[in-house]
Amino acid sequence: DSLGERADAQHPWIGLASFTEGDRTFFAGRADEIDDLLRLVRRDTLTLLYGVSGLGKTSLVQAGLFPALREENILPVPIRLDYLEGAPPLSHQIVDAIGAAARTARVEAPLPRPNETLWEYFHREGNHFWSARNDLVTPFLAFDQFEEFFTLGRETPTRSSQAAAFIEEFADLVENRPPAALRADPSRVKGFNFKPAPLKVLLAMREDYLADLDRIRAHFRALGQNRLRLLPMGERQARQVISLGAPLLAPGVEDRIVRYVAGSDPDADQMTVAPALLSL
Repeated sequence: DSLGERADAQHPWIGLASFTEGDRTFFAGRADEIDDLLRLVRRDTLTLLYGVSGLGKTSLVQAGLFPALREENILPVPIRLDYLEGAPPLSHQIVDAIGAAARTARVEAPLPRPNETLWEYFHREGNHFWSARNDLVTPFLAFDQFEEFFTLGRETPTRSSQAAAFIEEFADLVENRPPAALRADPSRVKGFNFKPAPLKVLLAMREDYLADLDRIRAHFRALGQNRLRLLPMGERQARQVISLGAPLLAPGVEDRIVRYVAGSDPDADQMTVAPALLSL
């Protein structure tokens, strides 16, 4: 559950686990990155977040970005696709995740119809998302560990063909392209709104799979420019994380932690820290 709490005042660091939305008061050291990511998400429909393993991409999204977006009538929908045999179709998993996130946030979401595409679900006349205060809400589909699309999603010929069909359908939604079947049948066009639907999408993935994005880049106009590369923390950021537990630490321990985790010459101009190691 992305809202569950893992941290508290006696345990402000959670080791290798990811911070959840419920832990947001203990998620420190990434204020600049939260601001950068917010700016990108506001700017375009599709945002790419990437970085090497262990830098806290999941934590940044759940504990940093999600709470800020909720204040702007945006509904965060955490998604990690399941590619294994027996799992529901990928597009169904997305609609199910939207329904689950909407129920938790007391948002009224449209009910899906059998066999409709993602584009159709978001563009059917009258399909809107309403908050409990009767404000229109924008869904934010946040895909965690999206590199699995290129690994687990391609492990067998069946999965590969399902993944290829899914990315076509998903791109139609993100780029607002009505599905070919709909364009070919004028009688069905009347029930849909063809304007861009209120929607935001984030793909978070490991940097070493960036080259694989070239396989799907042709489908997505915005994959090139709207992106943030997450980097290790610097000394100032690391000290913000450590200071969460200042009352628990003896004098001088903070300096020793920073030096130990940075693993570098303390006189170096630029020390870098992996957040997962620091938390551990």
